[in-house]
Amino acid sequence: MATISKDLILEFVSVLNQMRESQDIYDITLSVQEREVRGNRLLLSVISMTLREIFESHRDQSYFSFKNIDADALEMIIECSFKFSFQPLRITELNLENVLRTGINLGCRGILEEACRYIEKNTKLSNCMKYQRILWQFINDESCLTPADSSLLGIVLKYVTFFISKNFAAVSVTDCFKVANAPEVVSIIAIDDLNVKSEDVVLAAVRGWYKADPENHHLQYLQLLKHIRWPLLTKTCLEDASNDEAIWNCPDVQELIRKSFQYQLRDADNRGSINFGANFYLTPRRGMLHHHGHSHR
Repeated sequence: MATISKDLILEFVSVLNQMRESQDIYDITLSVQEREVRGNRLLLSVISMTLREIFESHRDQSYFSFKNIDADALEMIIECSFKFSFQPLRITELNLENVLRTGINLGCRGILEEACRYIEKNTKLSNCMKYQRILWQFINDESCLTPADSSLLGIVLKYVTFFISKNFAAVSVTDCFKVANAPEVVSIIAIDDLNVKSEDVVLAAVRGWYKADPENHHLQYLQLLKHIRWPLLTKTCLEDASNDEAIWNCPDVQELIRKSFQYQLRDADNRGSINFGANFYLTPRRGMLHHHGHSHR
């Protein structure tokens, strides 16, 4: 393969921008959200697989309308196409979701990679649950997502989930956690690798989530409680939970608490006869094992 001259590329970009000033380079118009954005068919075909296919199928057409595309994100993508660089892509907390959606719908792998790098670089306690929700949404809902792009988002989702599980105690008291929906909370409290000193931390997180919005969280709260590993709670925490008014009307959870008291009163050899039901986990979180291991040293 012939070596590409960097100087020639720089000169090419310079000429492109001169042609932009005279409007000579623009040969298509994209209509998005009642805004018209002009671009170059060839340059956009390089950066977007979807646009390339559309342009090849409509060679004589110069005006295209799009839905499910963000106009601001599209303008940045057009700027990237002229600069042969993703530096013009200005991703923020406010536009991250729109940039991802536009990148997916236009088949812009480079845009997705930049958005994923942004997430990995900026994941913190206050936004990790938001990032998890956004990634879940696109992995599960976007019909335009290719297997390769789904894999990329899946890798970043694993990173965000690891961050949440490692910092669960701190994450669970953030506003981001308290406004999460029930399936999002379940996906976290079901993790074996939660970095918690005891199961008490997990129950406290679920109760905090409920207290943040008792009216809307009530029904889901009782379902979330079934994911708590009740026998692993301390006796004090069990007693406190048994006095929770929200639990009084849930016989299933009351029964779990009753059996957990029995479980703790028996020695290890006699606990097997207590039936907690199918798919109930009695295994300590790996974080608990880690903390207990250090405490014995």
